[in-house]
Amino acid sequence: MTDIPQLEEESLENLKNKYEFQQIMLEDALKNVEKKNLVLEEINYELEEKKFELEQFIYRLNHDFKSPVASIKGLIEILELDQKSINLVLEKLKETVSRLDALIANMSYFYNTTQVTNEKTSLLSVYNSLIAKFKNDIIKNKIDVKSNFEPNTKNILVLNRDFEAVFGCLISNAVNYIDTQKEKHLLEVNVGIKGGGALLEIVFKDNGIGIDKDFQNEIFKIFVRGCSQSKGAGLGLYILYKIIKNYKGIINVESDTNKGMALQITIPLQNLN
Repeated sequence: MTDIPQLEEESLENLKNKYEFQQIMLEDALKNVEKKNLVLEEINYELEEKKFELEQFIYRLNHDFKSPVASIKGLIEILELDQKSINLVLEKLKETVSRLDALIANMSYFYNTTQVTNEKTSLLSVYNSLIAKFKNDIIKNKIDVKSNFEPNTKNILVLNRDFEAVFGCLISNAVNYIDTQKEKHLLEVNVGIKGGGALLEIVFKDNGIGIDKDFQNEIFKIFVRGCSQSKGAGLGLYILYKIIKNYKGIINVESDTNKGMALQITIPLQNLN
């Protein structure tokens, strides 16, 4: 016959085992809750950041569209009053429309950053198309452009939209921020494979007006303009930063006032696929 104290002892042992098991399950559940809370906090932070960016974007669009539109209206009025000023006014109109065109292009990219596109082009083709687009500005500003694409980089396929934005931003900056105090204006572009064949490296160097060292950490923020000479909306470098970040790439900047700028981009090749 089973001893009652023994049964009670076994029952207590079973209860103890169940309690310990439930405690382990509860601890695991709490850990999962903590992990999910961290994910939710991260998602909430990203949503707040995007909300802020969108609010700023709408505000700046409203502000930045008003100025060139007002300029166009004023220039048309001058034309109506003084036909002799036609060449000067046409030049100013071209500049103003170019500003609007750049603003709309940046707006289009910003608006579509979440949309997927699979159109790919060779890296060299994207670059050459942008150089052709800026040809007149390059000639007008007497910029000596030197390009060096290592043979193993020319046929690398990239998302056309992303690298049009990257190259377009860098070439545009080299054109818009030349140092008028210098006789020669230079833009040097080097593209190669580094890191034992694992990294794509893109380096843009110019001898333009440069950026103050103390300001370099700010230039990739949304709506931040690099200097008083800036004609843009402060979106170009922000978009470039977002693109390179999406590819898990790194951007290094070396610059100083009146000494030009060197911007180095490195991207893991595997992330381009």
